[in-house]
Amino acid sequence: MQVGGQRRIVVPPNLTYIERKTYQDLPENTMLVYELTLIRLDEKWDPGMEARLSGNGMQ
Repeated sequence: MQVGGQRRIVVPPNLTYIERKTYQDLPENTMLVYELTLIRLDEKWDPGMEARLSGNGMQ
């Protein structure tokens, strides 16, 4: 994802917080939807990242 890019992440009920009981008021069949926007990418944290993202570094 590039800076300014947006993604929607949908988490089905079987992967939510139900088993951990973190949020008691969260219904059992709740589907969580996260909308993310990459606002900044300060530096490359992994030297091989560029090659993997371009498909050249796949093994």
